[in-house]
Amino acid sequence: MCRHITFIQVLAAGLGADPTEAGTLASATGWGNVVGCLGCAVLDPRRIGLVFTLGMLGASACLALTAVDSYIVCLLGLFFANGFGGLFGAMQATLVMQALPPVLHGSGMGTLSLAIGAQAVGGLLIGETAELVSPGRTMLIYSGLGVGSQLLFSAAFPACARMVAPRQQQVVQ
Repeated sequence: MCRHITFIQVLAAGLGADPTEAGTLASATGWGNVVGCLGCAVLDPRRIGLVFTLGMLGASACLALTAVDSYIVCLLGLFFANGFGGLFGAMQATLVMQALPPVLHGSGMGTLSLAIGAQAVGGLLIGETAELVSPGRTMLIYSGLGVGSQLLFSAAFPACARMVAPRQQQVVQ
């Protein structure tokens, strides 16, 4: 979600954080992501579409917490945004592979990689927006855009949230 370390440094500066606190804010993104992905690995959810959808909504909503003028709230916001981001991130490839026939798996994964690679453009837009308004307002704007986009996506493609993982066959030895 908010893995743009340079922007996190802008948030930290706005909070008056010292270098150690700024580094802790930056590490909250990675730790949150690890917890979210680990949760998917341990729990092995069957309703993968729902996990993806709720992960996106949760990640976008938690970004709003980074707009609060409190170091602890910002830290928790980054951690939880990336924790939820880990949920949807862990499901992305699974959804692509399940939604497409095997002959299109390579193309689907290539498209997903292209979309993930476009994150740099998002970082640029976040930085430019922060120059026009404050970093806190920027996070509110992008939080609202994320929630709104996911709600529109869910309305346009309701079958995505209903996707379930196929049952794995047990191997008898």
